[in-house]
Amino acid sequence: MKNKYIFMKINRVFKKEIRNLLFIIFSLIFYIFDVFFIKKKNLVVFTQKNNLYSDNSKSFFEYINFNEKSFEAIWLIHDDNIKEKIISKNKFAKVLNIKTFSGFIALLKAKTVVTSNSLHDFFPYFHPSFRKQSIQLWHGIKWSKQFEYPNNNFTKDLTIICSSSESHKEIIYKHNQLDENKVYVTGLPRNDKFFNTNKSELKTNLPANLFNPDKKYILYAPTHREDLVSSFFPFKDKNINNLDEFLESKNLHLYLRPHINDTNKEGKAWLNFIKNLNAKNISSLSFSEFQDINSFLPLSEILITDYSTIYTDALLFNIPSIFIPYDLELYNNKRGFVYKFEEIALGPKVFSQEQLVNSIKQIIQEKNKYINLQKKIKDKFHKYEDGNSSERIMNILKSKINVN
Repeated sequence: MKNKYIFMKINRVFKKEIRNLLFIIFSLIFYIFDVFFIKKKNLVVFTQKNNLYSDNSKSFFEYINFNEKSFEAIWLIHDDNIKEKIISKNKFAKVLNIKTFSGFIALLKAKTVVTSNSLHDFFPYFHPSFRKQSIQLWHGIKWSKQFEYPNNNFTKDLTIICSSSESHKEIIYKHNQLDENKVYVTGLPRNDKFFNTNKSELKTNLPANLFNPDKKYILYAPTHREDLVSSFFPFKDKNINNLDEFLESKNLHLYLRPHINDTNKEGKAWLNFIKNLNAKNISSLSFSEFQDINSFLPLSEILITDYSTIYTDALLFNIPSIFIPYDLELYNNKRGFVYKFEEIALGPKVFSQEQLVNSIKQIIQEKNKYINLQKKIKDKFHKYEDGNSSERIMNILKSKINVN
């Protein structure tokens, strides 16, 4: 039995290595074709990790669709199941499967490729040739040292790297050993619509089956941990019934947002946790239920998090944050921080349910006090509050490819 297990393990490793080798060969072939293939100057292609349609890539894609009529934007997918979902959200979207001939040709023809994560989201070991522009929009404003990718494939092929402030720009090029001239202060495209749309309109666009418009919302979104699953309510005095009653008394609803990597790792355990939660005012808001969390964040009264990049987005929208740094020492040893946690995380730090409830009460009573506290570092992460981030990125791209 033991020998059979060892054989199966070796077989899995062998298959993985063969698969990686095939992708490397494919990537080399693609690069050669990419060098010589005639480029369509106004063609921009997008994709996203985990076959999603959200985040900065989605926002920039839709900006081009609606505002740049001389440009063609194509969203490349890896699974046809998402195609209808994208078109239902954006009827002007052109969507192709990268595994098809037309999708492959579109990637070759494109003058520009765009990602919010890694260029390898197009396919493993993907390296665009020097004839392409490669735009990195990022997933968020990271403040942990996990952000460092010196001289590796996450960064070396990029030609336009976006940032949200001068401080963020400095973090990017110094910690990744990049050419400073590749990094531009543009703002994040996903935040543009919130400066061009009022809150009541945003609220009416939320799915009615998930959101009660008569409630006020609290979002609880911890970060991803490499080899562990993030814990919700990591308190010795945890009592969901008492917390539920408190939320009811304040007309609040608490949404739990697990990191997508945690739901993948935990799977059934997460579903069982939600199923057995048995709370009227606490519910799940996972990726499968609601992808675009940044459409919901500006409507939240309070954010509860630990070290997640979502905190820096909350700063932009003047949303007070509560921190649950239950494993701060362990996280700091494994990932570390660019800044000292205590200097950046401006808001209550709680280690019990009693402290959490008291902090929510205090923020409700003195919200402006906590907003003003966070304004001390808001400018460190956000230069612009004008809804024009996509336009700035587009202007940089046009100058790079000599289009007026």
